[in-house]
Amino acid sequence: MSVPVRFFSLFLRLDVVGAHYPGGLGQFKADFPHGVIEEGLIRFVSMSGGDLEEDFRQIEAKGFDAGRYATIADMMGGALKCGEGIVLENTKMDAVIPCWAARAA
Repeated sequence: MSVPVRFFSLFLRLDVVGAHYPGGLGQFKADFPHGVIEEGLIRFVSMSGGDLEEDFRQIEAKGFDAGRYATIADMMGGALKCGEGIVLENTKMDAVIPCWAARAA
């Protein structure tokens, strides 16, 4: 299953966060309660790229390699940054307005 890209979205794999985030998944959820868990991914959504960039920086500041593992996408344009183990797909190739979704690889 895949998770739709909404506005600007940042995706992380749930299993990677559990294995590599300092303190594990429980600590990540305590540090970032606005991250939503769906289909094996954690998704952050913002209408502002700047707000999403701040989430990215805060995740990195906690010691997690977001530069390696995070995927960032725009709902209209698709991938802005591709992280390891996450695939972005255009689910409506023939539509005037594309519809992007992410899934764990």
